[in-house]
Amino acid sequence: MLSACTEKPKAIEPTQTPVQIKTTEQNREDFIREFSGVWASVNNTITINYDNNQMLVMYGDERLDLSLGDVDMTNETLNLLTKENKIITLRKEWNSDRTQYKLSFTSPNGKSETLGFIRKITSDDRNRIYAMNSAQAQSALAEAEAELST
Repeated sequence: MLSACTEKPKAIEPTQTPVQIKTTEQNREDFIREFSGVWASVNNTITINYDNNQMLVMYGDERLDLSLGDVDMTNETLNLLTKENKIITLRKEWNSDRTQYKLSFTSPNGKSETLGFIRKITSDDRNRIYAMNSAQAQSALAEAEAELST
């Protein structure tokens, strides 16, 4: 005679498959690339290029020495870190019908500036970014922070 099992089955713990992990990583990469472009600030242009897992940023004609920090896809922000581990935050600011966005650029001292989109990154922009040296990067970062603090 068969008897009914009274023990409830254990819940199966959800895990991500390799395909889901790859999809999540690809979504993150795509999200970061959405920040790439040439953007207008009040005083200058800011060029952002995410390529080969590197975030390259230009302030005007000078390359900033920044690395990619935390990425928050839920709140649509990403952090850029200076060598001193100061945090610059970029955040998407959407229009009312979510068809276009600007970037909010918040410096380590808390000053924010809205950046308007000019164009996508071109090969001319990439060549200019890669041509800049590190000494120019430190000078440009100090200049950018000084302008944002005024």
